[in-house]
Amino acid sequence: MDQSAPASGLGTLPSAFAAACRLSRNDAELFERCRDALVGRFNSTDIWFDISTPHGAVPRIGPAGAFESAVAVAKIRSGDTEVVISAGPELVERLRVVALPLAHGLSVVVELRSVLMERQASLDDATFQLRALRQVARLLSSVHSSAETEQLILDFVAEVFFTRWACLLRPDNNAYEPRIFRSLDDRIRPGPIARTLLDTVLPAGAGAIGGREIAAAALAPPTTELVVTLDAGAERLAVLLLGPRLNDQQYGPAELDLAGTL
Repeated sequence: MDQSAPASGLGTLPSAFAAACRLSRNDAELFERCRDALVGRFNSTDIWFDISTPHGAVPRIGPAGAFESAVAVAKIRSGDTEVVISAGPELVERLRVVALPLAHGLSVVVELRSVLMERQASLDDATFQLRALRQVARLLSSVHSSAETEQLILDFVAEVFFTRWACLLRPDNNAYEPRIFRSLDDRIRPGPIARTLLDTVLPAGAGAIGGREIAAAALAPPTTELVVTLDAGAERLAVLLLGPRLNDQQYGPAELDLAGTL
């Protein structure tokens, strides 16, 4: 069967859908723009979108009246999101002719939208972290004691990574001793860590790694999710232990890279 005729019936709709995907700030606006494109293409307002998401049904998009005579002409499912397109009697046959490419085009838009949102969230997070890093660099240039530096670094890491708890340890004789600690739950308080044991697990230059390695060796609290070593050449100046994040997200490559710059 020749699919070119139905596809050509879409006209400029694919471009309009792509533009809607780029310009929309949320899913509701995305489907509003897609419907507006259909209204313009078929020169009728008797087009409705019914949308179901994992969070519940979205209010029907389209004119309040005349829906009683509408007929469903296309259904799109992408993940847990379902969109049913209905049209008035005079549009049913025209829309059914292009139902398959229309459904495919909208499903691509929904998938692309989710990818763009994920990428934008990652970009926003990285931008925020970069600004915070620049700020802490400026502040570090004005501190006058090691105690101020320790507090600034701990506060910076805790705020930027949204940690439930954070602890900075400094070398003292044969152990890394907790120097500064902040937490939403004071019951979680790391104790000293033997220097030889930690240095064996995390040699100089290790940077930032997941906390399970030392947590499994009983060197840190079991909720430790990120360990950051602050080294100057072969000398270890401090160690940061970070607990889970308040937003319940994992520490990803962006967080590891940022922590490594410390």
